[in-house]
Amino acid sequence: MTENSSSPYARFATPLTQRSGSLRICFIGKYPPIEGGVSAQNYWAARALASRGHQVFVVTNANEVEARFRQRLDDDAEHYEPQFPDSGGAVRVLNPEPMTPRRMTHIPLSNPFVSKLTGLATATIREHDCELIVAYYFEPYVVAGHLASTFTSTPMLVEHAGSDLDRLMRLPELAAVYKEILRSAAAVATKPSLVRRFLGMGVERNALRSGPPYPLPRSAFSPAAQPMSPAEIAAASIDGFGVEFDPALPTIGMYGKPGDRKGTFDLIAAMAVLASRGLRFNALFLSGESQLDRMRSEIRAAGLADRSTILGFVPPWRVARFIRTCTAVCFLERDFPIGIHGPVVPREVLSCGTCLVLSGEILEKQSYAHRLIDQENVLTVADPKEHEKLAAQLELVIRDPDKAARIGAAGGLLGTEFDTFDVFADAWESLVDIGSSARGMPAPPHLPDLLAELTPKLAVLFGTAWSDVVAGFAATRDATPPADEFAVAEEFCDHLTRHLDRAAAAAAVTPAYLADVLRYQRGRLWASQDGPYDRDVHAGTRFPTPVLRRMVPRRTRTTLVESFDHDVTELFCQPSDPVRAAAGEAGSGCVVCFVRYPNLEHRELRLSDGTRRLLGLCDGTRTVGDIVAALAPAPEADVIGALVRLRGEGAVVLEKAVPGGTP
Repeated sequence: MTENSSSPYARFATPLTQRSGSLRICFIGKYPPIEGGVSAQNYWAARALASRGHQVFVVTNANEVEARFRQRLDDDAEHYEPQFPDSGGAVRVLNPEPMTPRRMTHIPLSNPFVSKLTGLATATIREHDCELIVAYYFEPYVVAGHLASTFTSTPMLVEHAGSDLDRLMRLPELAAVYKEILRSAAAVATKPSLVRRFLGMGVERNALRSGPPYPLPRSAFSPAAQPMSPAEIAAASIDGFGVEFDPALPTIGMYGKPGDRKGTFDLIAAMAVLASRGLRFNALFLSGESQLDRMRSEIRAAGLADRSTILGFVPPWRVARFIRTCTAVCFLERDFPIGIHGPVVPREVLSCGTCLVLSGEILEKQSYAHRLIDQENVLTVADPKEHEKLAAQLELVIRDPDKAARIGAAGGLLGTEFDTFDVFADAWESLVDIGSSARGMPAPPHLPDLLAELTPKLAVLFGTAWSDVVAGFAATRDATPPADEFAVAEEFCDHLTRHLDRAAAAAAVTPAYLADVLRYQRGRLWASQDGPYDRDVHAGTRFPTPVLRRMVPRRTRTTLVESFDHDVTELFCQPSDPVRAAAGEAGSGCVVCFVRYPNLEHRELRLSDGTRRLLGLCDGTRTVGDIVAALAPAPEADVIGALVRLRGEGAVVLEKAVPGGTP
């Protein structure tokens, strides 16, 4: 094995030995110095597998990450490419040649990440006889992994994050590629709650496996972590404020990429309130160069430049030192557009025993939310946009840092109960054993369980009668396990419709109400299965009103509009009591637009009468101007605003104007 010249910490000069039972794994994905949760997860995964004796070859484009998302790596070679002599495992990091126009120029110019990663991974697999590819994050890593897998006949395990599944995969042309790869992968790691989406994409159930828990190595995240010194803070500062950090003052901190939805600027506004009251404290941001100019501007405008320091990103093994430097660490994410996004910052802060200030949105996402008690083991702010309320919680930290320390210590006790790094390593060893007959997500063995998975709200509605209702259905069909699970769910809805009176009596609802429920359930099943999608060729373009008037909107093929006599959305879309929902009388109905998204994200749109009429007029023959005229006297701004929202939800695409349209 030759020395790895592409690594920033090249130091291997001797071959690595492989113990019996260990694997040689090509791991393709983000890795330090790339900032973010996926990069950190990959780092800890590679380390965990190497600690168990596996040889892990990380193929990454981390060396080409943009400066604003780059972590600062100092003397970190021991962490960056860890070796474990006791087990014989090790991590080696390989980067392809950086982009240079002289060597890689082509028109239109782009950095050929997919090709470079594919080539390096293919060479690595062949040189080291790798037995498995692990690819994490669809773009470009899973695409490159699929090509390398095809070239070398090496099985691939795919893992996804939130932003690739719920943002990138919303684009039909990207989704088409990702689905082909997912359907051909040896295994796909995901959350149990997302199984239905992957089944709808055509991924076989026996290929789906439960993803690992996020790691919290106690050696890295604990109250024993050494706080950063004033000299280290000064050396890592990138803000230009020249503030001398005073460790004697309380310190309010925040780390990660900044942004409005991250609550960064809510925090700045709340701290400005406290500064105006004469309170003295440090403001410490581990936010890197991402939005650095705006951060500087907002801090200066808030009058906080005399106490604020912005630090460059650090690798995951040094995050705990930042946390322990702070009296309290804020995580204030709110209005986040990716529903399945599950940040781990709260667990990291709690594990370090530092006082955590948490937004209500993130509090609700925690499985242990019922154990987080305001001003006992956490400080909570329902909505960080309410700056006075946020300031009140921060004022407690500043005026009584001893109480903040007690809150942090109490949170630290909860942190000791989180999954250990051994649990994480066990999970990854199970994942990479893709040849095992044991799968993480087998098909439910019984029909009631299968139908409860695909039609969960029907199971809620029928309650204790569920088993009997399904048994009546099972008696009418062949006992052979279903090849198409969604077809069985649709067949079940048809069966209940044919026996509506009896089924309604079992659910203690009226037949008319149950009929609406079943139509809603069919709409949801329709939107949960893959199909053709319409491309918006003008996606991302915001047209001025005069131009927009000449465009032709067309309702997409991926929309299904249903009218209901009862407001059954109370059953399907809210955690309300189904009995109370069933009590709704006819006449309190609703109109719902089911939208089938390329990533099979679950969402429905409730339409007003005006919006329903608008959507009906979007038949591809009228310009926006024609539709505005047809909906008069409704204000043009209201019509166009509704149209823009429908387009944003994927219910409408814009096409070129037809001749003779109203300007």
